[in-house]
Amino acid sequence: MTYGKLDGRSTLTIPQSGLLRTEDAARYLTCSESTFKRLVRSGCIPKTRISAGVVRFRVTDLDAHLERGTRVALEFTPWPEHLRRRTSR
Repeated sequence: MTYGKLDGRSTLTIPQSGLLRTEDAARYLTCSESTFKRLVRSGCIPKTRISAGVVRFRVTDLDAHLERGTRVALEFTPWPEHLRRRTSR
């Protein structure tokens, strides 16, 4: 299955396994890799561990994330007071 823009410049071929690498999953959600990694760390998107250090993402999980209407929005959590950089002037 090929997913992407109609002009053909930005297409993504989904493997039959339905598992995508991090960069492909970020493209699928049309967000940056850093935003995607933040979504994974926050638990919004589950990951599938293939082997040590190798993770993939199911297209069905990404579709479920999109259907929830939480495309790339994350709640902002400020740094705890004890971790904030202290500035003295």
